[in-house]
Amino acid sequence: MPLPTFIISGAPKSGTSSLWSYVRQHPNVFMPDPKEIGFFDYNYGKGVEWYRKKFRGHDGEEAVGEATPWYMCDDRAEWVPERMYEMEPDLKLVFILRDPVDRAHSNFWDNFRNGEISFTTTISEFIRKSENKSHTVIKCGNYHKHLRRFEEYFDREQFLILLH
Repeated sequence: MPLPTFIISGAPKSGTSSLWSYVRQHPNVFMPDPKEIGFFDYNYGKGVEWYRKKFRGHDGEEAVGEATPWYMCDDRAEWVPERMYEMEPDLKLVFILRDPVDRAHSNFWDNFRNGEISFTTTISEFIRKSENKSHTVIKCGNYHKHLRRFEEYFDREQFLILLH
């Protein structure tokens, strides 16, 4: 079973799910389902063979990818670029970004729809409450900081940055 030749990441609520859905329809691309494997951050300890098994359905497609938005902006995952590079230095990286204010509003409404916050919660309260998390609403919008971590290991020619 192959390992990825490209990875889609970016800011949550920026369109990574839509991009994953569109790209996986191409006949020469294999992307596993479910979308967010999270190998390079939370599942790294399970080993490369565990990760490899996620690509079990590969049937000779030239491009193999996965999509996990948190790889880019979770502060607890500062080691993600190095782990990616050690696995595959020629990896292509696709980052999808969205206006940080629009993304924060989308994040707020998504949390409301999922019942994670009450209808009385203001966006201001939501932002303040998220400050204790590693992937806060504000920190996640600091795209320059997050992309710089990847530039320490990968050439800019390996990046494709898309705007929502």
